[in-house]
Amino acid sequence: MKKLVLLLILFLTISFFFGCNNDSSVYYIQSEEQLEHLISDVKHKQEIKVLKIDGIIEIPKEAFKNCSKLQELILGNSIQVIGEDAFYGCENLAEIRWSKSLIEIGSGSFYGTGIHELTFPSECKLTIQESAFWNCTELKTVKLGEEVACLKDTFHDCVALDSIELPPTIVLIEAEMCAKCNSLKILILPKSVQFVDAWPANNSAIERIVFEGTPIAVSGLVTNADEYPNLNEIIFLEGPPQQDAEQAELVDLEYAPDLPFYMGDRTVTIRYLSQYRDLWSPNGETEWNGFPLKECSNIEDLLSAE
Repeated sequence: MKKLVLLLILFLTISFFFGCNNDSSVYYIQSEEQLEHLISDVKHKQEIKVLKIDGIIEIPKEAFKNCSKLQELILGNSIQVIGEDAFYGCENLAEIRWSKSLIEIGSGSFYGTGIHELTFPSECKLTIQESAFWNCTELKTVKLGEEVACLKDTFHDCVALDSIELPPTIVLIEAEMCAKCNSLKILILPKSVQFVDAWPANNSAIERIVFEGTPIAVSGLVTNADEYPNLNEIIFLEGPPQQDAEQAELVDLEYAPDLPFYMGDRTVTIRYLSQYRDLWSPNGETEWNGFPLKECSNIEDLLSAE
């Protein structure tokens, strides 16, 4: 009898560790030991289709890199950090349920995955490191939550991305954040944005950039026609950039202290609200730094006109 009970316990333990419902492609990890064992087991790791992880704080660097059969990832609320390249190249990973406690997504963590939609829990106070979602060619919509910081190249080469909602607390827009996003036509920068580094959405389909507030410094926003081939309007809901070179140097913007803000041989119109006329055109100017100016009386006209 005792031997039967021991065998039953052993069977249940193996079944629990190597999957749910006796499916060896479904894994539920609840401890550091289980995670380390699975990571080191190359054969079983490559068969994973559904992975749930809880009971640990950090997923290590390259833990599930190139697990091409992985389709669904469920991160329990214990998870705070996803290491560099942790799910790099998991091309069939289309669905992710995020931890509410997540504070950092490492560089290259989800490079080349098949995720379609990215929405973080509102509770996340999160930093997304460089190139975390580079080349996610199926990604269409991004909603980053209340307190998320994106670094350089975050969504580079996400060619299907057509909608991105930035958090209302974001201060710095890093270089090439949405570069080569060939479906993204409008980039709205929240009022909280104070600094824009070089070319945040270069070589993309961007037709319109909207500033909801007055940035302190815009560094190398655009330089020539090749960087923004479709851009025809830059819209400001408040006053013009202050272009404070000293402040730009403090945050190490790439082109500080010169802060170029020009289009070379392009004609791009700046549209602004009438209530800010004294800031844009105090003496009836028709241009600002070489940009043609167009005044609109209300926000609806400002955002609807082309």
